[in-house]
Amino acid sequence: MKRCVVSRLPLRVPYRAGEPGHGLLARLAARHEEADIGSFAADRSLSFDRVALGHDLDTLAFIAGLPAEPLYLVSPQIDAAARTVRLGNEVVRLSDWSPRGRRWCPRCLHEDLRWAVDFGHRIDTATFHRFWWDVKVIGNCPLHGGPLEENCSECGGSVAWRGQPIHLCACGRSLASSQDHETRCDCPDDLYLVARLTGTHHPPVPLLDHIPLKDAICGIERLGLAILKPWSGPKPVVTKTEAKAARMEGMRVALAWETPFLAALDRLVAEARAREAPRGMIGTYGWIYEHWVSTLPDDTFGTQIKAVLHQHAIANGVVAKGESLLGQQGVSDVINITHAARAMGISYKRMRHTLDRAGLLPRGARRGVAAPLSVSRVSEIKAAYERTIGMGGLRCLLGLGKTQTRRIVGAGLVKAKAGGPNEIDAGRFPLNEARDFVARVRQGGPQRCSIPARAATLPSACRSVGIRVEVALGLILDGRISPIGVLDGSVGVSGVLIYPADLRRATDRETSLTVEAAARELGIHHEVARFLVARRYLPVLADGTRRGIDPVGLRRFRTKHMSGVEVARALGTSPRHLAPKLLAAGIKPVIGPPECRQLFFDRRLAEDGVTRLRNEHQ
Repeated sequence: MKRCVVSRLPLRVPYRAGEPGHGLLARLAARHEEADIGSFAADRSLSFDRVALGHDLDTLAFIAGLPAEPLYLVSPQIDAAARTVRLGNEVVRLSDWSPRGRRWCPRCLHEDLRWAVDFGHRIDTATFHRFWWDVKVIGNCPLHGGPLEENCSECGGSVAWRGQPIHLCACGRSLASSQDHETRCDCPDDLYLVARLTGTHHPPVPLLDHIPLKDAICGIERLGLAILKPWSGPKPVVTKTEAKAARMEGMRVALAWETPFLAALDRLVAEARAREAPRGMIGTYGWIYEHWVSTLPDDTFGTQIKAVLHQHAIANGVVAKGESLLGQQGVSDVINITHAARAMGISYKRMRHTLDRAGLLPRGARRGVAAPLSVSRVSEIKAAYERTIGMGGLRCLLGLGKTQTRRIVGAGLVKAKAGGPNEIDAGRFPLNEARDFVARVRQGGPQRCSIPARAATLPSACRSVGIRVEVALGLILDGRISPIGVLDGSVGVSGVLIYPADLRRATDRETSLTVEAAARELGIHHEVARFLVARRYLPVLADGTRRGIDPVGLRRFRTKHMSGVEVARALGTSPRHLAPKLLAAGIKPVIGPPECRQLFFDRRLAEDGVTRLRNEHQ
């Protein structure tokens, strides 16, 4: 195979600072008046595409008679695995750079031509390509404020790389212009990016200066989207124009850090509350938290963004103070509600209710996220709970039901601890006082292994006489009734033994009947009597000391109604066969199954039916 001998070019061009290898190769082809830049490169053992990708720069520098170091500084070094390209000391994403389509600034080309005229250089090689024109995220020239052009103003086509002067299109139209762009654009993002790429001075931006340029480009775009776009779950899909506007806005935010970002976060919180979004970071901040901030590395940029978002979430009650989030460590001496409930031996629901009632639930605590609690504060709650009992504990201590316990508390026999709404043990009962109350009720009576004749336990005696338990307990504490003993193995006041007759005499009331007594009067089962009371067929008397059935109402009920047992007895038949006979006679019960287990008839109609059936039988 014939080997090509590389020699220096007879015609050369001076190197211009900031010109990449493919730009130099294009000027060399124009100097030698070869329109086909590919053939020009091939004749010198080069490939334009390889030079554009940063290869064969030593050979290019040799034939041009120039040092290779400046070319290496501004020509690309591609890392295909990382999808990045190095330009000088900076790294950008490979997707943000491309030498394929030419871009240029008309004013920059015009200044190159003026420079050639002023200093006597050749016009055809005076204009040169700047390496940062290949960075696609730079949309405007920071020196002149105009957009970087991509198409010829004459023919409207794109301009390819050819062996002709840089400032000329294939149609012959000059790409240079001395006119300022009609709308000069103030683009702080382009100014910052070009300054970073060229190594020139720029105002300090602490949020971006210490991270790679590829991350800075992505960061300012995300910042801009957070400012410009409303709340969204997925990251917004934007056009090229919208992305450019987002980078411009993001750069302004970075220069004025942190105020504009906080204002945007305030807007998101207001929008979330207006639409009643689910509580939490995602429900409040959407993609900003889930798809951006939570994925940031812990570098200078990521740390500052995370810290601001975390503090904003705490200040607005989105998360609890001390909660570990976004790399921000919470308070070390904390436990969550689950561990606190286990330490106190109560359920999670009860623990959360207790904390909420006492105002100790951290602001921003929400379902599915651990709410941090101080260990010392939990210890105080536990100590307070050990000194007091709730309504359930009091019920167990008294040995009575819920309703009876509530009535005892309502009567003031056992008093709850007073305190403000933020007191841990407010509304609970001091354990010592509750135990002292039980001891005072049980004292004076001997222990008994069985219930004596005509005696009953306190709850049974109250039911028999029709007096509420709290009234009987008050009589015992006042000394008007003396217990005759305490049943062995009983709990609280439920095993206190008294005589129902003593209780009846102490109340001095005979105007009402118990359910059992009313049932005996009517000749029915006591459950049927309770049904009649519940359905208000039998009126009830309640005067604060006792509660029973009104005897007058009972007599009125007997006058109006006739039980099935009474009808069967009058006919001399079984109650089971009574209903068919009366139904055949056209008499229907007014009270009966399925609501009531016994039959009741209208007394007048039943008596007439009994008379007819007797006459028919005779």
